Amino acid sequence: MTGTGVSRKEACSPIQSLATHKSIMKIGTWNVRTMYRIGKTGVVAREMRKYDINVLGISECRWAGFGQMRVQTGETLLYSGRDDDAHLSGVAMFLSRKAASCLISWSPVNDRIITARFNSRYQN
Repeated sequence: MTGTGVSRKEACSPIQSLATHKSIMKIGTWNVRTMYRIGKTGVVAREMRKYDINVLGISECRWAGFGQMRVQTGETLLYSGRDDDAHLSGVAMFLSRKAASCLISWSPVNDRIITARFNSRYQN
């Protein structure tokens, strides 16, 4: 126990749990055709909030390279695209604030696959 009444494991682990056996989490996918236009990221974020989606998988985002960015409204965007600036394919993952706080790790495999690990609990 630490001085604040929580265990050492809880004090050192700021990652929250995304899902428990009683919580509802919404996961969706969307073929956006392209996010290589001005304002398209904001449109996707607005639709994600409108439908209360926690994790949104995006296909054909058409961004080059890979990376992570936070949009102005607080959502996190993970993306993986081609290395050759061709803007032909690519995938992305939009995460709500709650999902982003539960993200353990992510890996851009190639321009068609992206993986992510989240902290979740199952209580029996």
